[in-house]
Amino acid sequence: MGLMKIALLAGTHSNCGKTTLTLALLQYFRQTKRDIIAFKADPDFLDPLWHQAVTGSPSYNLDTRMMGAETCRAQLY
Repeated sequence: MGLMKIALLAGTHSNCGKTTLTLALLQYFRQTKRDIIAFKADPDFLDPLWHQAVTGSPSYNLDTRMMGAETCRAQLY
């Protein structure tokens, strides 16, 4: 397994720019030829579609309420 780098983006409230910043970073990483995988925490079905449109790869959900902590951990690693 190679070196894994993880970034977590969070905000103080809805509509504070989390999705916009995430999409900008994902696009930057893709343009710089980095292997990236996007994740979303909470039952949101639109953001993962945006992630996939930018990265060309599926985006995954990490919602512990819906999936449980163990399943989320397995999804991440």
